[in-house]
Amino acid sequence: MKYVKTVELLAMAALLLLFGITSLLVVTQGAQAYERIFEKREKASDVRVALSFLAMHIRHADEKDALSIESTEYGDCLRLSDGDDVNRVYLYKGWLMESFSNNSSAFDPELGDQLVRLDNLSFYMDKGMLHLLAIRKDYSRSLSLSLRAD
Repeated sequence: MKYVKTVELLAMAALLLLFGITSLLVVTQGAQAYERIFEKREKASDVRVALSFLAMHIRHADEKDALSIESTEYGDCLRLSDGDDVNRVYLYKGWLMESFSNNSSAFDPELGDQLVRLDNLSFYMDKGMLHLLAIRKDYSRSLSLSLRAD
C-alpha cells in the first residue's frame, strides 16, 4: 500500500514537472515569436515612414531646378531648394537626417535632425523620374516618383 502511494506521488510529481516544463517552453516560444513580429513591423514602419517623408518633401519641392542630388564627402544627399533656403535629406550614421540651411552655409551632416533609422538610402534620377530605395536590416522598399517640373 505504501509502495503504491509512493508510485502515485512520483507519477503526479513527474506529470506536474512535465506540465511546468511544457508551459515554460510554450511561453518562451510565444515571446520569441512576438519579438520577431515586433522587429519585422518596426523595420517595415521605419522604411515606410522614411519613404513617405521623402515623397512628401519631393512633391512639395517639385519645381524647376528646386530638386537635385548633391554629392558630398559624406555621401549623396537630396537637395531641395526654395529661394535662398536649402533643405537636405541624407543618410548619416544609420539615420535618415534632415538639415535646413541657406545657400551660403557649408553643409555639416552633424547639424541635421535625426528622423528615422535606416541602413541604406539610395536615389537617382532617370528621364524625369526619381527612384528611391530605403533599406532597414533585411527589409527594403523602393519608390519611383514622376517629377512634374523636370
